[in-house]
Amino acid sequence: MPKPDLSKLLFHDAHKQFAKEDEKIIRQAKKLDDLVIPVLCKIKGVLGVTSEGTDYVDQYVLGTKSISTGYHPEFQLHIDYVDFPQDKGKLEIIKFQGWPPIFNGDMIRAYIFVGEKKTLHNSEHKERKGLIFVKHEGSSSGFSTFSTPYVYFQRAFKKEEEALRIEKLAGNKVLAAYLNQDLFPENSQYWQKSKLVLP
Repeated sequence: MPKPDLSKLLFHDAHKQFAKEDEKIIRQAKKLDDLVIPVLCKIKGVLGVTSEGTDYVDQYVLGTKSISTGYHPEFQLHIDYVDFPQDKGKLEIIKFQGWPPIFNGDMIRAYIFVGEKKTLHNSEHKERKGLIFVKHEGSSSGFSTFSTPYVYFQRAFKKEEEALRIEKLAGNKVLAAYLNQDLFPENSQYWQKSKLVLP
């Protein structure tokens, strides 16, 4: 009677264990929409910052060269909470690309993405809209590709966060809305029908 192939048995057991772990991770994962948390707050300080952006390009003869991408304005809004779950972390500063007309004493509602990536073990997972995402990368030889599936979990708020959207308020009325579309996670098509990108 032939002896069982221990390496195959171990691989099979490991594959089953990874499958169980992946299912548990997927059950606990959240859709992108559920990871955008609105924060109602009052502005107690505004700081506008301008910084020069830099990018790098590869040159065949001279090697890598840095180039300026221009100057980029950023708002840093120091806040007092009006409605914020304290058990979710300690948020003190909201950052936003650009200089919207927001001033000390204004009431705003900021929408902040608090998702954190978690990679799945099995590379054969298919994309599931809004829940499972797959990154495809080519090998150095160029003859094959690697697939890395992942999901998002909710994390605690950090001391400083960037806002996807800011609404300037007067009572319950939205006076103006400002978007930072470059900050939206994953592809922009996912958000086309979201209320976050509407006036």
